Amino acid sequence: MFEIGASFGALLIVSGMDETLRVNGRIFEISGELLTLKVEECYLHCAKAFRRSSFWEPQSLAKPHDDISRFVKQSQFLALASMNSSNQADISPKGDPENFLIQNQENFICFADRPGNRRIDSFRNIIEQPEVSIVALMPGSNDILELRGTAEICDDKHLLQRFTVQGKEPSVVTKITPTSMRIKRSIALTASELWPAKMAPEDLTPSEIIKTHMKLSKDKSLHAKIARAVVSLPGAMEKGLESDYKNNLY
Repeated sequence: MFEIGASFGALLIVSGMDETLRVNGRIFEISGELLTLKVEECYLHCAKAFRRSSFWEPQSLAKPHDDISRFVKQSQFLALASMNSSNQADISPKGDPENFLIQNQENFICFADRPGNRRIDSFRNIIEQPEVSIVALMPGSNDILELRGTAEICDDKHLLQRFTVQGKEPSVVTKITPTSMRIKRSIALTASELWPAKMAPEDLTPSEIIKTHMKLSKDKSLHAKIARAVVSLPGAMEKGLESDYKNNLY
């Protein structure tokens, strides 16, 4: 049940677009099935998770199945939901090739931390309040894996080596001891008809969104002023993003 004042976290996806919008806040009003949300955080998330997962280029439109172990191995994208000690929610996207996103151990599952927006929201939240939820999926399928459990941050060398991709080993992994796991058909994915992907809207340009966000920032530090000056140069943000996506994917 939804309650006024309850925390929410959302990850907004636009068909054909690799960047996502992370929106966090609280429920302000409830009118029938309509929720009015008070936004406390809103920012564009980089494209790395989507590109690592080949989100818009599934090998096939996957058929429904109920084998959890196989679903875990074939998953390429997940959204991690966590909350801090003040019950403020956050949703973080993760993406990797098949067999590398999630490793299924005897009593827990785990996934690697890869380069992204360089935010530590999930780590901070797990330390403060380790109960988390995950929605994992296979691009091309309308089925999702829902998982709830208790998480911890780990730097076990054996685990890190299992997540090595393109010769690069992650610094840490997140281990989750599940309390519940189930596969279900997603009403949202089915209704949105994400695959086959449509062309991304021409009027949504990630570099322009980021530049606008930076210009609206009230940060008066020297670093912030230099960053705003650099991104105002023609083509600088576009080139910087593509270079980062190409060279720092792992």
